[in-house]
Amino acid sequence: LYVKNRQSEPKEMEYLAIAAWIAGWITSVNYVAPGKVHFFDTDQESIFLYIDKYCRDNPLNNMHQALRALFYDLNPGYKLRQ
Repeated sequence: LYVKNRQSEPKEMEYLAIAAWIAGWITSVNYVAPGKVHFFDTDQESIFLYIDKYCRDNPLNNMHQALRALFYDLNPGYKLRQ
């Protein structure tokens, strides 16, 4: 659903809501662990491209799992609380 909506023109409202949720998730992680995690130096389009690929490769997983995978790829060895 995410990948399909992201590819549509104009962007579907559901995609825009998911994109806002993604931005909020990243903001919250940056707030909780400032200076300790790498999201600040990653541009938004790269984040969405990563999520696009993750969702295509893992269609049964959810967005939270995609963001956690991105986080751990950018921050190997760092542990988020469950």
